[in-house]
Amino acid sequence: KVTAKTNKEIADVVKEANYDDNCLGVITWCHTFSPSKMWINGFVNLQKPYCHFATQYNREIPNEEIDMDFMNLNQAAHGDREHGFIAARLRMPRKVIAGYWQDE
Repeated sequence: KVTAKTNKEIADVVKEANYDDNCLGVITWCHTFSPSKMWINGFVNLQKPYCHFATQYNREIPNEEIDMDFMNLNQAAHGDREHGFIAARLRMPRKVIAGYWQDE
């Protein structure tokens, strides 16, 4: 699917996934500052398995020294954390794959 950037696009992707017999589930991957709150309505309606793919380019995230420049240049520094928090608050069953992008 294309990148879902609005509440409606996300809701439409979830509806299509729910009703498509060939769809086994939904995988998300967020970039920096992904406004994950847009996913709440979609998540509430999701009836398929969900995998949060939370990989990052850098092996380590410098949590004590993180700044806006770092977050703007690194995929999972912010967006995936927000996305994971929302799914956790919704108590969604999910699989999370996290870590450095080159780790097997």
